[in-house]
Amino acid sequence: LIFTGENDCVTSPERYQIPMYDSLASLTKCIIHIKGGNHCQMADENSMCRFAERFKSCKPEITTDEQHRIINRYLVKWLNFHLKSDHESGRLFDNDLSSDPAVEYKRSVKLMKSQN
Repeated sequence: LIFTGENDCVTSPERYQIPMYDSLASLTKCIIHIKGGNHCQMADENSMCRFAERFKSCKPEITTDEQHRIINRYLVKWLNFHLKSDHESGRLFDNDLSSDPAVEYKRSVKLMKSQN
């Protein structure tokens, strides 16, 4: 699971995260692109990171709290599915991802196959 921010001008997705995703040999992989998100808002506040962003003139379009909510919406479900074999978390991950206007994504497979 990889997260990117639309306004990340420190480590651009095209140069860093997308090539990492493409290189993964994992059978189950997903890259989530957060609309309006940026590099420094992926973690806790850091003055050096903010300085680098100001130096490169990149600005987030969402708040840090909103970016963290988006990350946590997917990260916890992904980890619950993979580490605890929690199939309900996998189903919720798939459903949220397919209907969330705050993100764009690419994945190798759905976590839960349709049961018809």
